[in-house]
Amino acid sequence: MTQTIPEQTLTARVLPPSEYPRLKATSSPLAAVDIPAQTPALVVVLERGDQIVAHWVLFDTVHADLLWADPAVRGNPRAAVTLIQQVYTELRRYGARYVYANIEDEELMGSMAERLGFTRLPGVLYGMEIPPQEGM
Repeated sequence: MTQTIPEQTLTARVLPPSEYPRLKATSSPLAAVDIPAQTPALVVVLERGDQIVAHWVLFDTVHADLLWADPAVRGNPRAAVTLIQQVYTELRRYGARYVYANIEDEELMGSMAERLGFTRLPGVLYGMEIPPQEGM
């Protein structure tokens, strides 16, 4: 049975890392995950009694998108290694610890991404431009 919570009782705030264990008491997919304290902030909606009723995880991320290789170099290990070594250099210079890739043609480029160390993740990627303050 779904319980409706009156809108006036809801408060939004960032959940501090010291309170991440509270997510275990929810039916959220995050209940089964131990989130390290250095991970992103959580925007959490609370009801009275401090029950978490919704959340959205926000974090900075790096995308390595639009992976492409000319058919003449596809399958060439030297080409792949040379490319990924330079990508690693740039990611380290940027300070990234994790990178995502949007693969447009999974049949063609998915296996190359996997050989480079990427893992296929569930879901569909969406993008959004942040509206100006006055637009909210």
